[in-house]
Amino acid sequence: MLKVFSSLALLVVALEIGQAFGRFYADEQSFERKKIISSTSLLFTVVTFTVFLVICQIFTPTLSEIVLGTEGLDLFFRLGTVYIAIKGVVLFLNIHFRYSLMSKQYAINNILLFLVTATISIILAYVLNWGLIGMVIGLLIGSIASLAYSTYMLRFSFQLAVDIK
Repeated sequence: MLKVFSSLALLVVALEIGQAFGRFYADEQSFERKKIISSTSLLFTVVTFTVFLVICQIFTPTLSEIVLGTEGLDLFFRLGTVYIAIKGVVLFLNIHFRYSLMSKQYAINNILLFLVTATISIILAYVLNWGLIGMVIGLLIGSIASLAYSTYMLRFSFQLAVDIK
């Protein structure tokens, strides 16, 4: 159920900022304007997923029971919502790789995400017998690794500027 909730949240929370970003970014010729478009889109993505995360953390006892269908999985739900928030930002950065024609970095990022997620999940869930919580921690650590790589590779694509038009 958490993966269904994750998919729904990733579709709804960002409000299709990726499509808007692509439309404006692809047509822009000026590198400085592209940086402003990138920065505005990233800020919007971070703010929307932060609001989502705060709301989910505040209402965890109720939401956890509704989404997961049982009591006692609050930690699982809390970690899952942190994963969703980070993954939302990672998905936007992947879109940025594609529109910036950085296909090599896009591929490396996705391979890194897969390898870190799979390795950590297998170790925690099966080797250390942490079960489902180990899988969620694996997803979370994989997304953090992907976020770190993406942020580093796109570090010159952003600036402290926002376009409110």
